[in-house]
Amino acid sequence: MHVVRPSREELENVWRERLNEALRQYRIAKLDASTALIQYRQGEMPTPDGNFAFRKAAEAENRAFAEYTRLLSIFNDLVLEGKLPDSGSLTGIS
Repeated sequence: MHVVRPSREELENVWRERLNEALRQYRIAKLDASTALIQYRQGEMPTPDGNFAFRKAAEAENRAFAEYTRLLSIFNDLVLEGKLPDSGSLTGIS
């Protein structure tokens, strides 16, 4: 059976789209964390709920940033070094 492999350009486009989506998700999470912190500090979300909401938003921001940096590393390896992502790199990508 003959397996057709995508070209390097096609791979770069796919990973660029994934990277852009991860950046978008990170920016949303960062905005949510900033909003939660402001609301908590202004007393709009009293303790302990406000503290919990802020911590959850900060954790989501950290996860989104970690995913973005993971994808950025994969994308850089592909574009700069021609290193193809291994199948394990797909974990966590929707």
